[in-house]
Amino acid sequence: REHGFKLVFARAAVVRIVDLCLNANQSASDFFNERFRDLEYGLKLIADNTGDKTLKITRKLVDRPKDELSKKISASFSQKT
Repeated sequence: REHGFKLVFARAAVVRIVDLCLNANQSASDFFNERFRDLEYGLKLIADNTGDKTLKITRKLVDRPKDELSKKISASFSQKT
C-alpha cells in the first residue's frame, strides 16, 4: 500500500509463509524483508510496462522469488503499454 501496489495472497502462499516463518523462528516482517527485498523494484518495472499494480503472491513466488519475479518482468515487456 505504501508504494501503491496491491498484493493478493493465494492460500497456499500464506500457508507456506507461516510454515517457513515458524521453522526458522522468524517474524513475518523479517521474512518479507529478506525473501522479497527485490519485489518493489520488480513491481515498478512490471507496472511501468503494463500499468498493472497488482501482484498475486503464489506459493511458487514464495519458494523461488527471484526466478518467478524475473519471469513476470520478462513477460511484462511483451505486454508493454
